[in-house]
Amino acid sequence: MGKQKHLRIRLIFLFATLILLSLSIFSYLRINKLIQAAELVNNTQRVKIVLERSYADLLQAETSQRGYLHAKDTSFLTQLATALRNLELNLNQADSLTRTNQAQQHNVALLKAAVNKRLIFLNNVLRDASRDTLPTSRWLSGKRLMDDVRSQINKMQREQEVIMKRDTAVLDKEAYFTPLFTFILITCS
Repeated sequence: MGKQKHLRIRLIFLFATLILLSLSIFSYLRINKLIQAAELVNNTQRVKIVLERSYADLLQAETSQRGYLHAKDTSFLTQLATALRNLELNLNQADSLTRTNQAQQHNVALLKAAVNKRLIFLNNVLRDASRDTLPTSRWLSGKRLMDDVRSQINKMQREQEVIMKRDTAVLDKEAYFTPLFTFILITCS
């Protein structure tokens, strides 16, 4: 009789231990899902920021180019070089952050191509800066190239907004259910 009671106590202890262990594992998995959802939202936000920085860097490069053309002050060329380095870093970061999204990878490639066209134009204008004035049509060509870059960035930003809404919905769901589930687990155990 004592052995049977002792065996029953061991089985109850083993059963309770298994339940607590499985509940702990399940809680851990729920918390990991919550963290992953938060990371997706964070990544989406970082892509948006990098796209805006890329555009700002390109604008800075354009402003530096104009400053140099008008003032013939070489300090503008230093600012131009800095803006171009930052632009390259930001475009590479956009490429890295969108690695898991085929559509955005394609958009990054299109953005890089549009930026490259604008930079070639910028360099050609600087090369031809020995002339006193450049024709208006040349400036308008540069504006069209800049508009192409902005259009591509806007397209990518809209795509990021769609991704952000989807990821935020997942995060909200996980943020709601994880504490609720944890509370239920604690109550039941």
